[in-house]
Amino acid sequence: DCSDRVILYSLITDQPFDVFPFEIERFTGAIFVKSTLDFEKVSTYRFSVKASNLDQITSNFVPVRIDVIDVNDNSPLIQMNLLNEYKATN
Repeated sequence: DCSDRVILYSLITDQPFDVFPFEIERFTGAIFVKSTLDFEKVSTYRFSVKASNLDQITSNFVPVRIDVIDVNDNSPLIQMNLLNEYKATN
C-alpha cells in the first residue's frame, strides 16, 4: 500500500540490542543470528518485526518466535569392555 514501494524492516524487542542475539537486514527483512545461542540459557525467543514504508506513515507488526534446538555440547564418552579371553578360532 505504499507509493514509494520501499519497505523497511526493524526488530522490536524489550531486550537491549547490544545483547539481543538477532539482527535484521532493513531492506529485505532477513533475520540473522549475530551471537551464539545456548538452549540451556534461553530456549525460545519472542519479538516482533516492524515493516513500514519509507516515510514510516504506514506500518505493520508481525510476531516472531524462534525455538532453539538443544544440541549435545559435551564430548562423547565411550567405554569399551574387551574380553581378554576371547580369541578368534580359525
